[in-house]
Amino acid sequence: MENILSLGISLMCICVSALVSLSVSENATSVHTCGNTTLTATDKPQYLQTPGYPNGYRDNDSCVWTIKAELDYMKVQLIVEDDGVEYGLTCNHDFGKAFDGPSVKSPLLATWCNEKTPEVKSSGHVMTVQFYADWYATFRGFKAKFFQTNEIDSCGGNVDVMSFLTRIQTLVSPGYPHGYRSDMECVWILQAMGGSRIRIQVLNTSLEATSTSSTKCHDFVAVHDGQTECSSELGRFCGSDTPTLISSGPYVRIGFYSDKSIEHQGFRLQFDSGLFDYAGTCSWEINATEAIQYLFMPNFDQSNESCWWRLQAAEGHNVVMEVMNPYNVTGCPTTTLAIYDGQDSSDPLLAEICPNEKMSIVSSGRTLYIYMEQGYTFTVTKIHIQVYAVPQCGGQLTSVGTLTHLTSPGYPQNYFSDLACFWTIWTPSDTSDIVLEVVDSDLEGSPPSCSKDAVKVWRYAIDKVGTFCSTSTPNFTIPNVLKVMFTTNNAVVKKGFRMKLNAVKQNITPSCGPQNLNAVQSDRYLVSPEYPMAYDRYLHVDCQWTLTSSDPDMMVHIEVLDSHMDGYRDCDYGDKVYVYDGPDKTAAIIQIWCENMKPEVQSSGSSLTVRFVTSDQRLRRGFKLRYTETREPFPCGGQVNVNSSKQYLVSPGYPANYRRNMKCVWILRSPQNTSIHISVWKSSIGDGNTCNGSYVSVRDGANEDSKEIGVFCGKKQPTYISSGNVMSVILHTGPGSVKQGFVIDYISGLFHDPYDCGGHIQLNATVTFCNLQPPGSFSNYYFDMKCVWVIEANNQNLKISIDSVDLTFSPSCTEEYITVHDGSLSKPSLIGKFCGHLGFSEDHVTSGKEMVVTFQSRKPNNVQSGFSASVFAGDFEICTLQEQMAWDTITYITSPNYPFNYPRNAHCSWRLDTDGAAHIAVQLTVISFNTTKVSTSCDSNYLEAFDGYDPSSPSLARWCGAGHAHNVISSTGRYLFLKFDTSYDTPNTGFNVSIKRIYSPQDSPKGVIIGIAVGVIAGVFVIVAIGYHVVRRGSCFQSDTIAHRTNLHRFFYKNTHQ
Repeated sequence: MENILSLGISLMCICVSALVSLSVSENATSVHTCGNTTLTATDKPQYLQTPGYPNGYRDNDSCVWTIKAELDYMKVQLIVEDDGVEYGLTCNHDFGKAFDGPSVKSPLLATWCNEKTPEVKSSGHVMTVQFYADWYATFRGFKAKFFQTNEIDSCGGNVDVMSFLTRIQTLVSPGYPHGYRSDMECVWILQAMGGSRIRIQVLNTSLEATSTSSTKCHDFVAVHDGQTECSSELGRFCGSDTPTLISSGPYVRIGFYSDKSIEHQGFRLQFDSGLFDYAGTCSWEINATEAIQYLFMPNFDQSNESCWWRLQAAEGHNVVMEVMNPYNVTGCPTTTLAIYDGQDSSDPLLAEICPNEKMSIVSSGRTLYIYMEQGYTFTVTKIHIQVYAVPQCGGQLTSVGTLTHLTSPGYPQNYFSDLACFWTIWTPSDTSDIVLEVVDSDLEGSPPSCSKDAVKVWRYAIDKVGTFCSTSTPNFTIPNVLKVMFTTNNAVVKKGFRMKLNAVKQNITPSCGPQNLNAVQSDRYLVSPEYPMAYDRYLHVDCQWTLTSSDPDMMVHIEVLDSHMDGYRDCDYGDKVYVYDGPDKTAAIIQIWCENMKPEVQSSGSSLTVRFVTSDQRLRRGFKLRYTETREPFPCGGQVNVNSSKQYLVSPGYPANYRRNMKCVWILRSPQNTSIHISVWKSSIGDGNTCNGSYVSVRDGANEDSKEIGVFCGKKQPTYISSGNVMSVILHTGPGSVKQGFVIDYISGLFHDPYDCGGHIQLNATVTFCNLQPPGSFSNYYFDMKCVWVIEANNQNLKISIDSVDLTFSPSCTEEYITVHDGSLSKPSLIGKFCGHLGFSEDHVTSGKEMVVTFQSRKPNNVQSGFSASVFAGDFEICTLQEQMAWDTITYITSPNYPFNYPRNAHCSWRLDTDGAAHIAVQLTVISFNTTKVSTSCDSNYLEAFDGYDPSSPSLARWCGAGHAHNVISSTGRYLFLKFDTSYDTPNTGFNVSIKRIYSPQDSPKGVIIGIAVGVIAGVFVIVAIGYHVVRRGSCFQSDTIAHRTNLHRFFYKNTHQ
């Protein structure tokens, strides 16, 4: 029996690519510690190795390293360079493992033993590495290199584009530079925030082109100025092309396609976002020489310009950049200069300065990169920068663990004129201070100005801590990293300087201050140790404060004013603050916060406890909060100001559980003429199915009766955009179980109105494909929206494939639906209508060059996720000759698109066969028939039956117009041939006929007994077929119709009426 329930299986395809191996500096740091150790991955490669490597580890060694990227938005890359771990078929004796997260319970990335050398990358900014040895035998161990990276090497995905002031990101083809695979299709959607544009700089390309032209591509990258392939094309490259492209808006689609033949290295490109000059004119390469050159930034006619300059000196020289005479500069810090120590913004950032500051910057190598971006309302009329090259000196001292000496060039002989020497000095231990002691100094100039020859000392590259010249011999104590710059003029030269460098262990015991604090009705404040200075000098801080009201009938209210801590938004690891609803930490947790969250919390009684815990040594300020006593109920919700910087809104108590029976209303407001974009980053609310108990409602306005644009619960993570500058987020919690709640990020900008969807799409010989989806599709689409796409082709006709449908079901698809019309808006012909749930559908082909697709959504629903359809332009046949068998059971044949309109100018035919059995014929019964009758002779829009193999056989009947139900004809032999022709007249629904095989009418009566027996059996089959038909009819169609295909899905409803 045919299975009447077809299940669709959705497969997720993950592109796995080889990771890029970066060159290693000989000065890379080796980490020998084994145990519960946290390491910081920077841009500079470092090494991790097993104890005793390469001489051998011990039995029963067990080590765990947690590696965190220095920057939260970066990833950790690990490359095992040598694997000498004991062999095991499944690495079940001794092994190394890498996990994608903060512990060995995180997802496994790789396991290695016996000469395996994997390369892995974390999905976030944390990776855990484990080494285990059993009791039996030991080998040399392994050595692995790690560093932070922002390189994207997956096959497609959605990417948030950062501002150039944050970091330029890198994208490579899968497998780069080792080679991509054949027959690949990878699509990345890049999205910038606000009104930013996206700039793409192709750094290297090695893609297959034709042998005769590098512009004709076998394998290529196509860049579109928008989210879909239907958007206008910014550029297409292959061969060795390296273009620079800038979008007109905040979206870019990058598609990479390879054919089935030759593969090359691939491509590598960088991208960032900003208010770039669309013409890309403000970019310069400058050769820096020992002669002074003057760089004048241009007079800007508009305020949203951006420029870059790459300054390059000859070998053996450094580049010096000095901001000399800035004038008429406004808008700092919106307008900034970012100076990078290298070729581009992926190199180390030396400084971010406002152009009205005088400053000197010296490169550590021969190249310096300057980037400037201006805000919307700020202008720079002219900036005067002096550029020149000096003989190279300086470098890096990367292991100040014992006494080290640093001297000026030539010491104790005289130094040179026009020097700019730059040293970076750091310790291998994050718990050590660097002590710099100047032993001898003989420099031209006089303190305190030291305007001639001078030595300047910074903490990191940010905080200047001192300058000395003449015979001064100061001392400096600086945590972890310091920078030293020595500059001289072109006049007098002297002996120079000599200094001692040493590392001493930091004082790692912080002061938490008084632990019992009294809350009163006036504002009081609590801050973390050393706030606002960074607490990175301290490891494992654990401070606890108890806040108590003066009246036992009053409650304690706290409001976090500033929060800057190491961690992540779900506070699973890193630094965090716990708030307990009572006098100590045995009370219930009512709030946890980390990172830059700023919650408000209130006790249910007269006291609460605040506990601050750190687990790392990152550069962070800590927190500041205000506390008071109050009798007022705890406020839930409130007014939220939204600007162009991403901020976060969390449910009360998150990531601790919310309370029962709450209603919280947040009103989000952004500046006039902007809209608000919110993304649900994490959600754990209610049961996740019906949203009847606990849920979040999103409304397009300031009132609870404003238009509802979304509802979510469970683990849904939708995105919403307001039509104006006000949006409401309303949390309802019921009496049932409580969960964590939500984290929402929000930002203002010039976002596309989600209700302005659809549009006109032109397909041609170059752009032959387009994908249609409603805004918010596959998270939560928007309510009460209507999208209309008008698609035209320069080719002969169009074909649409409904890839998936997940909409609200209703009889006749009257609530939510997709319709497909053949023709234009002025002369449409309905050829398909869909709703409910569908994994795939048959294709629909137009008779001409136009198609109209309409999507209508209705009421809020948390379950459905939208639809996806693919439209193709080409020379498609509407229908062809179909071979079909006639059996003892009834089957059906329908006109194309039935029960919707057949296409114009169609020529369809069916050859029906009884499988060659003797004395067997084909019987046809007309179930329904409705074509447009244009003449009494039925010379168009007709169905004709022929008694034989092809249309040269005798005609049995021809039908046109309406009616003809229950007309029955039979062939005289094995074959029956059907032909259906339509004209360019207005189409109609077409026909539905049934077929089965019977004994030929020419048979003699001599087989009566056998005929009766066979007839009884055939009757049983007919009854079964009718029963089966009734089941299918009830499942797929209304009661007055008949299923016309044997491949329809029981869980999909296809409407039968226009």
